[in-house]
Amino acid sequence: MRYEEIREKNEDFEDAVAIYRESFKDKSVAVSPEIFERSLGSTKVPALALLRRGKEPISMARFAVFPEGAVIWYLAVKPSERGKGYGTTMVRKVLETLTRISKDVGAEFVFAEYEDALAGFWERNGFRKLPVNYYQPPISDGWVRMNLGAKPLTARCELSGEALLRFIKKIYGDVYGVDYLRDQHFTALEEECRGLLVWLCRGFPIKPIMQRPPLAAMA
Repeated sequence: MRYEEIREKNEDFEDAVAIYRESFKDKSVAVSPEIFERSLGSTKVPALALLRRGKEPISMARFAVFPEGAVIWYLAVKPSERGKGYGTTMVRKVLETLTRISKDVGAEFVFAEYEDALAGFWERNGFRKLPVNYYQPPISDGWVRMNLGAKPLTARCELSGEALLRFIKKIYGDVYGVDYLRDQHFTALEEECRGLLVWLCRGFPIKPIMQRPPLAAMA
């Protein structure tokens, strides 16, 4: 298997977009591949990756790293090649990249958005679902209920609610580019994050600790 980090619009980029289009063509969470093109150009922080078996493109992933946290979006495996472990191989390769970059950026956790049907896949790859009602901001048809999972990139295994909220604000504003502050989905999520003081991601079951009552109950 050959793992390629994509920094320019080339054959690897076109192959990654082709896998993406085929995998997400019927999903409400799909975005225009033009977004992928706008994120190219960094020699230090790649935004896309492609996995090949010989010359054949098998899997793609989009990801990013910020001081508030790293994130993996839109990981996909060519439909005819699913169930063979290529998705797990891609996650492992991307995590190696994110761990390397995070040492300079300062990110301590990597996050992933995923649907219920993919919860088992992300859990097998070390991600733990956060105890909040997360929504992906509007792409085409409004806010979409999703799971938000997290995995440590360092030895640290405690994530505070305030740190989680900073990450969510970062991707809502700078990545999705939505005016979220007055939206009811965000305000409810903000309240949940502020009520979550510390979250432990070591082993199962995953439970929040030191959780205070919702603000409404404290009024």
